[in-house]
Amino acid sequence: MIFLNTGISITLNVSLLLSNMSLGATIANRVRVSEEIFGNLKRFDPPLYLLFFFLAGANLKIDHIQTLGILGLIFVLTRLPGEMFGAYIGALLVNADEKIKKYLGLALAPQAGVAIGLALVTKNYFPGYIGTTILSTIIITTVIYELIGPVFVRIALEKAGEINTSPEEY
Repeated sequence: MIFLNTGISITLNVSLLLSNMSLGATIANRVRVSEEIFGNLKRFDPPLYLLFFFLAGANLKIDHIQTLGILGLIFVLTRLPGEMFGAYIGALLVNADEKIKKYLGLALAPQAGVAIGLALVTKNYFPGYIGTTILSTIIITTVIYELIGPVFVRIALEKAGEINTSPEEY
């Protein structure tokens, strides 16, 4: 299905990333044996993740770090508040539980794969300086958020009452 979906996406000149994400969501929600399918895939997906992030890192141009300047700073400072606001609005629209409205956005801090995937796609659409700058910004900020993100997730889970932090449990 993945290869068929990829071939159709290439033929129709649509995003491989988005079409395959849609395929995964469709299988997960519509196919009765999806847990078995994804369980089998989990046995060999870690090397694929490593390859994905290795290739993303290989596209990072170290000399672009200095040129990011204000763009990178703005992105780092606005990404998490934007996620928090968007998650709150989304939770509000679907009438989600109050703790989801308050803490989901904070728990999204370390999410990286889709951002890097979209940045790689963007680099293909905008070759040269613009695409490289966008990709470098996303990779650098991903590293920052992957370092600090787990702390934010822990805080969100504690505040939402989803984990117990009492010493006797350790």
